[in-house]
Amino acid sequence: YQPQIQKAKALIQAGALGNILGTHFVYQRETPLSYWESGRSGDVQSDWRTSWEKSGGGILITNTIHHLDWMRYLTGLEIVEVSAEHATLESPGEVEDSVVLWVRFDNGALGTIHASYCVQGLPKPLTEFRLWGSDGHLSLTPPYQFYSLRLIDNKRPGFWHPLGQQAE
Repeated sequence: YQPQIQKAKALIQAGALGNILGTHFVYQRETPLSYWESGRSGDVQSDWRTSWEKSGGGILITNTIHHLDWMRYLTGLEIVEVSAEHATLESPGEVEDSVVLWVRFDNGALGTIHASYCVQGLPKPLTEFRLWGSDGHLSLTPPYQFYSLRLIDNKRPGFWHPLGQQAE
């Protein structure tokens, strides 16, 4: 429902990227020990974030899953192969706080995902999300923009253009 995702979907459907060749997603943030006990707000004391049984997993299932969904939605492709590594580096519990994935889509395109709660010095999460194809490149990292070799939305081919609405 986010405006930048809807605009990106429309551009892809209009052929701005051509055949999808790849995706790249990075999500990194600094996670204080208090997060694991009471979340970002600090309002509710609970150990569910550190438990596989209660949470189902760490950063992959709580944050990165949404971006995997975006990849599938935007590209219209299904993931057919995955190689992944995960680690519990700083979490006080048993869930992963870092994950790296390589995926292959059903058209042969490749994608990468790196997510970690263990990146110090970030005042807010660092997110990078890109998709590219035979005819263009789309950045869903502010400032949202696209590049296409095709005439799309009356935008000059071969140049970067703003995606439109700049929602966070």
